[in-house]
Amino acid sequence: MNLHLIRPLAPAHAASLIAAQVAAGLPVTVVLVDGASPVDVVAAHVAVGEGVPQAEAVTWERVLELTFAADNVAVW
Repeated sequence: MNLHLIRPLAPAHAASLIAAQVAAGLPVTVVLVDGASPVDVVAAHVAVGEGVPQAEAVTWERVLELTFAADNVAVW
């Protein structure tokens, strides 16, 4: 699983990388931190629609669990 921690004003290439991973069928988890909004990810051309789990609030404990479970972690 590829974990992306998105902060406000994440660079555009972060969104491009996430979109490419999604298009390749790779498992991707995105966590919005420090007040980031879904716009920061949508700007990355990541399609959200049917069959895509909706965002939910996660605790820092859960973020830590996701970090250790991930094959790759990127902080943007």
